[in-house]
Amino acid sequence: MDYRDDRDDLLAEVTLKLVTAFGFVIKALQGLPIPIEIPATVDPYLSADLEGTLTRALALLNDIPMDTKHREHVRGLVIDWMTAADYLFQVEQDFEWWKVEFVVTQLTRIIIRWDVILDLRGHQD
Repeated sequence: MDYRDDRDDLLAEVTLKLVTAFGFVIKALQGLPIPIEIPATVDPYLSADLEGTLTRALALLNDIPMDTKHREHVRGLVIDWMTAADYLFQVEQDFEWWKVEFVVTQLTRIIIRWDVILDLRGHQD
């Protein structure tokens, strides 16, 4: 396997993880005291439409009566996902290993935030 094969395999793996992590974003927003519905997607890229949808969801968070800590973790989860999606696009345009590591770090943050959100909601999904 040459360098390009390693890179392509890694990008495929990270892409799948990012798409999976979007499920946490959907569940976090649907699990709010006043649920926010967003469309499911299998596209790991932050399109203009998806960015607009997530930006509106972030704005709506301010109006939902809820625990501040819970709100901030949901906000962080959404922002971490948006950042990872944006960087994944950059990685594919101009590959650098450190950029992949940045996406992986964001994915780790998403998982940690999801676990905290579940604890704050008082149950495990």
